[in-house]
Amino acid sequence: MAPTFPEIVAGAAQLPDATASDGEPVVWDATAGVPLVRAVAVSSAFPGVEPPVAVDGRRYRDGALRDGTNIDLAAGARTVAVIDPLAHRHPRPMTDGAHLVTPDSAAVLLLDAEQGGPEAWTAAYQAGEAQAGAASEELRAHWRPATDPGRRAPGHPAPASLHLGRCGEVD
Repeated sequence: MAPTFPEIVAGAAQLPDATASDGEPVVWDATAGVPLVRAVAVSSAFPGVEPPVAVDGRRYRDGALRDGTNIDLAAGARTVAVIDPLAHRHPRPMTDGAHLVTPDSAAVLLLDAEQGGPEAWTAAYQAGEAQAGAASEELRAHWRPATDPGRRAPGHPAPASLHLGRCGEVD
């Protein structure tokens, strides 16, 4: 079996996904016993692009099909950072203690242009990069280090969700 979550992300990475049959939420983390590459592949399984991915006989798909941010899965966490590049298109209620990072007006114009290709992607990336400094300062004011014993609410998982990007085929 492939290694599970590397130590560097084991305490923080949570990949929200859903069963392909009924949309039941599942969160892959270091305790799930699923190799990280498989969990990332599930998070890339989007209809019309990538088929559902099997884990222990069940098929799963990207959790964004259930909910764009899956913020409800972080209920009870002390601090949650939600990075939602499409928040301007799909507003949703936030959980108490959640900090939403959305594209600024320059990035929204680029995202709404619906232009494909490397030039458009580069411009959108650069707009996000320009916004990152201010967003990181805002989040830093609310974030608590992992060593802070008050970081988590009792009985709740890690306070952040990290959705990792695409990977190659695993089947």
